[in-house]
Amino acid sequence: MKFFHHKTGIVLTSLVLSASMITACNNSDVLYENEEGSVTEETVQESISVTIVSDDKTITVEGTTDKSVSQILKDANVSLSSDEILSVDSDQALTDGMTIRVLKQRTINIVIRAENPEEEADTRYTAVIYGNTVDDAIKTLGIDLTDKLVGLSSNFELYNGITIVIYRKPPEPEEVVEEEEYYYEEEDYSYDYSGGGYSGGGYSGGSSGGGSSSSGGGSSSGGGSAPTNPAPVETAAPVVETEPPATERTVVNVEIYEDCDGSGHGVKVITYSDGSQEEIEF
Repeated sequence: MKFFHHKTGIVLTSLVLSASMITACNNSDVLYENEEGSVTEETVQESISVTIVSDDKTITVEGTTDKSVSQILKDANVSLSSDEILSVDSDQALTDGMTIRVLKQRTINIVIRAENPEEEADTRYTAVIYGNTVDDAIKTLGIDLTDKLVGLSSNFELYNGITIVIYRKPPEPEEVVEEEEYYYEEEDYSYDYSGGGYSGGGYSGGSSGGGSSSSGGGSSSGGGSAPTNPAPVETAAPVVETEPPATERTVVNVEIYEDCDGSGHGVKVITYSDGSQEEIEF
């Protein structure tokens, strides 16, 4: 038996291979000569892998590109109930890596929280959809989640009567720019009136630029200028002389002189321990 590949023109000869045994790993148009000697053309289909998801089960089956979705489901013994549909068209041709999902009919409740609960009410409604997960429900209902958050994870399994709550996203916090703190050192610009000009050393009795100074030496009339940052002058603390504490004086003698001049008055003379005296008339 002879085989002719119409694209390459190569003649293949086989003694035992029959037409019913022809296989190929990819789509290829093959011309072969049967036992009667006539030449016919046959297309050998590529073998592919298809994934089917149904009732929380995932199976992988092998098929060919000449089959449709409904045919591969039949080969895999997967049938649809009255409340189920397919995620793809049943007449669609198979492709390698294709996923076919069996979607169940669900009655679900949707609650969308109000942006201003004090001024408006929440949005609530019931919908009948075909889907297995929360993500299926959101996509089927066309809910925009740009500024919203869903209370359940996207792959959460749906069931009849489930309530999906959708919240408003909180506003983004404003970026706080911290102000830089600046610290300034206090500078001493005190003036030394003792005849030396500024205490920082810029003026020391006159002008360093060759000018003339005033008679007091306090300021310069020459070309010198005051320093921008005069150094502080250290001055000695004044010495205060203190007297020793006085001792308590005591009476050492008392003399009494009675009416010496006939006036009717006398004098009492008191002498103290420090040598002082005090006269008291009586």
